[in-house]
Amino acid sequence: MRLNIGAGPRIFPGWVSVDHDPANQPEILWRAGEADQPLPIPDGGVAAIYCSHMIDHLDWRAGRRFLAECRRVLAPGAPIRITCCDAKVFAQKYLDGTIGDFAYFQPEEFSRAKTAGSKFGLVACGAMSDRDWYTGHRQLFDGEALCEALKDAGFWDVYECGEN
Repeated sequence: MRLNIGAGPRIFPGWVSVDHDPANQPEILWRAGEADQPLPIPDGGVAAIYCSHMIDHLDWRAGRRFLAECRRVLAPGAPIRITCCDAKVFAQKYLDGTIGDFAYFQPEEFSRAKTAGSKFGLVACGAMSDRDWYTGHRQLFDGEALCEALKDAGFWDVYECGEN
């Protein structure tokens, strides 16, 4: 079994979709990072995990619980691939004055923000948290921070792949 965790409406043939939103009709309905809600999968029962742009929507503690749960269900040596926004990119675009590059997926508040700092806050801190389809960022990672979190969860062959 291969899991696509935080799948949203994206269905990948041969992968089991896991999501918190029943509207996305996931095969497994699960709120990642909930302390009392393990995945309904036995230890070592998963051959691979893919998780795209979901971990940064969990707070620090929930993110660590999520990684520990992934470690529990993965078979020994099985891969996990996690993609997320890069904190260094956000920061560099703020410093370069190009934070407006993110306007294409921001709420209307972004277009009304007058300063780069306001726009940065909207991108980095989840101004869209009042929208049903977007919970907002609750933490940011760069490659080094994500690798550290994975190692802390017990993963051992951890490296940054670059752009996703």
